[in-house]
Formats: sequence, C-alpha cells, structure tokens
Amino acid sequence: MTSPPKARQKTPIGQRNGLGFVFIMVFVGMALVYGFQALSSWGHFGTHGTFTAQKCEQTRSHTSSSRGPSSFRATCTGTFRSDDRSYTDDTAQVTIGTGDAPSKDGDAYVARLLSSDVSNLELAAQHFDSDFVGHVITGDYELDNTKRAAQSAGMVSGGTIFLGAGIFCLVADWPRRGGPKVKEAWNDVLGAPSRVAVIVFTSIGVVGFIASAIAM
Repeated sequence: MTSPPKARQKTPIGQRNGLGFVFIMVFVGMALVYGFQALSSWGHFGTHGTFTAQKCEQTRSHTSSSRGPSSFRATCTGTFRSDDRSYTDDTAQVTIGTGDAPSKDGDAYVARLLSSDVSNLELAAQHFDSDFVGHVITGDYELDNTKRAAQSAGMVSGGTIFLGAGIFCLVADWPRRGGPKVKEAWNDVLGAPSRVAVIVFTSIGVVGFIASAIAM
C-alpha cells in the first residue's frame, strides 16, 4: 500500500530565504523616495504660491543628481508670494536644473531662462520652512512639476514588482537549496491568495514602469 506523501514542513518566517525580505525593502525604499518626490512636485508639502522672476543666471552643478543629469542650472531671483497672501519673500531664489524644469525638454527650458528677459515671469512654486523634514532635498523653494510628479508616481507603482517578487520568495521560501523549483513553488506551495497578490502587484508594477517611461 502506497503511503500518502508527507506534507511539506513550513519554515518559520525568520528562517526563510532573505531574498524576499530584500525585494520588499527595495519596494519600501522606492515608495518612500519616489512617493516624496511625487507629492512634493505636485505641491502637497510646502506653502503654495507664485514665484515672479526678475533675473536668471547660470550656475554650474555636478553631472548627475537625484533629479536627473544636468551640466548647468539657472538660478533665478525674484519675489515669492503665497496664494493666501500670508507670506512674501522679495529676495526669493529658485535654482532650476533640467530635471526641475516644468517642461519635457528641460535643457531647452533652462537655456531659454538664461538667454531671454525673464522679468515678471510667473512660475507656480512652493516654499518650505527650514524645519521641514525634506528641506535638505527641496531647499527653500521648489517649482511645481507635474512631469516629474508623474514620473515619480510611475516609479512608485513600478516598485510593486519588487513587492510581488518579495511575496513569492518569502511565502514559497524560494530559492533554497533542496527547495521547490519555481513551477512547483507556484503550483504547490503558494496558496491562491498569494498567487493573486503576486499577479496583481507585478501587473501594477509593469504598468507603472511603462507609464513612467512614457512621462519622460
């Protein structure tokens, strides 16, 4: 008489392959960084208002940054006035790089700022207090930038690919020496809820990365 197959013993979460935890932490990091960039670029953190430029001068910068490559920037001085008229700064200064420009062609936008008369040019912007947790990234002022916000939101969505991969690796305890192959892990180890979660998060991630690429 054939004996029934032995049930696979489940490995405690703390002893499972660490790759799943790594993938999940990558997702958390992307969600925090790109989520902040998206909300900041959409104007959800600072005091929203209008920056009226008076002049712009070229400033050099490093060849790469978190906001995209840029060999030069335009530093514009002028007046910032909040929408509710509660705050005014007549000596406001905004530095605009190619990644900060509210335009698909950041290089051309910055070049126009440097070569044209920008007197009374009005730009939607926001002011950040020095005690704001993200002040070290944003500085005192930042332009509203729906293009960069859309890119960052797409990257947050794209990061769910790592969340889906993390769930698969963690629940299936994969890869592990002597453990199940991918197909076996998918069909026999993962339950229906886990399979649905992996499919949903991976699909969202693919759509997010595509949307971010289109927004660039």
